[in-house]
Amino acid sequence: MIEQTTTKAKAYFPALTGIRAIAAYLVFFYHFGPARLPWPCIAKDSGLAAYIEEWHVGVTLFFVLSGFLIATRYQDSVQLTGKWAFRYFRNRFARIYPLYFLVTLLAFVSFQLNPTWDGTEQWPNYVHYDKPMVVVLNLTFLRGFFEKFIFTGLAQGWTLTVEECFYALAPLLLLTLKRRWQLLFGHAAALPLLGFLLVYVSNATGLATRYYEFMGSYQFMLNFTFFGRCIEFFVGMGLALYLKRYPQQVAKGWKITAVSVLWMAGCIYILSMVETPLDLFKGTMDYRGIAVNNLLLPLGVVGLLYGLIYEQNWFQALLQTQPAQALGKSSYAFYLVHMSTFQVVLREYVTESVAIQFILLVALSWVLFHFIEEPIQKRLTGSKSVAARKAAVDCEPVTRY
Repeated sequence: MIEQTTTKAKAYFPALTGIRAIAAYLVFFYHFGPARLPWPCIAKDSGLAAYIEEWHVGVTLFFVLSGFLIATRYQDSVQLTGKWAFRYFRNRFARIYPLYFLVTLLAFVSFQLNPTWDGTEQWPNYVHYDKPMVVVLNLTFLRGFFEKFIFTGLAQGWTLTVEECFYALAPLLLLTLKRRWQLLFGHAAALPLLGFLLVYVSNATGLATRYYEFMGSYQFMLNFTFFGRCIEFFVGMGLALYLKRYPQQVAKGWKITAVSVLWMAGCIYILSMVETPLDLFKGTMDYRGIAVNNLLLPLGVVGLLYGLIYEQNWFQALLQTQPAQALGKSSYAFYLVHMSTFQVVLREYVTESVAIQFILLVALSWVLFHFIEEPIQKRLTGSKSVAARKAAVDCEPVTRY
């Protein structure tokens, strides 16, 4: 079994690395589920297909996990100095951007060479001056504020805009919470209100119409921006603050883990039952579904994280195995390639089987992690110690689709 370390500076929870792989794979099977593609033994219009249609909830797991790990690692060390800020943002950049840049650039080159490789079918319809704008907004993560461009490039990459907004604000948030942890509730209320205000102003002034649907609608804001999704991060941060004030002991058990999994399963079921005429993000295109996804589901996720850290059971042991660790560490690469030029090539030239595509993409992500992602990250951060590398990998969960 992999030893769990919880030192102040470099907290590393191996089970949380393992759960990242499961969250990423949930998102894959959401994108390529039986409601969209033929699966053996599962009818397209069945209840099970509708249930799998809501497995985008893996994104919520990533957001809560990110809030927990960043707060755990930095709540005691955060400083308002240039040296600290440089090191913090350098580490965030090294972890997220290099591989994202390479895969995104490859996507746009392939779209230009063969427009049919754009799975969202948007690239062929852009006028010439829109294409450079789409590329720039993708490479700068700004596309996540424009409803018209939210699924361009790597369609799943919209979550990185949400994640980067959290990274940018996390130091300031942690500084305020060091003085008074109750401010977390104020932040959780203020940011969505600011989001509503931005949508109102954007539409009232015509910004949304003139500039590619910038903060174009309330549903868009609640589903795809940090203003709407911030509570998921704050729930994770809340767990980190709680565990600092009330340290826990690891013990054998399963109740919190099991109840949390059932809670999450129930939320997914509710989302699958929400009626809406839209296929994409079906449950969360209704305000009832948004409330379940953004408010209720994170409570189950945070319980699961607590259970994976402090309850010793077969599930925790499984996630701590070496294969689970390898899959978890390469899950960011998997996230990037599971809807990309690589997946298109596999589908068109290798196999149409979703299962075989999944296996090949998992293998590809392992190769990308070990030979591109990790070496670049080490070079940019100067990371040398094994402990530091473990902490760096665990503190940067995959985000989103």
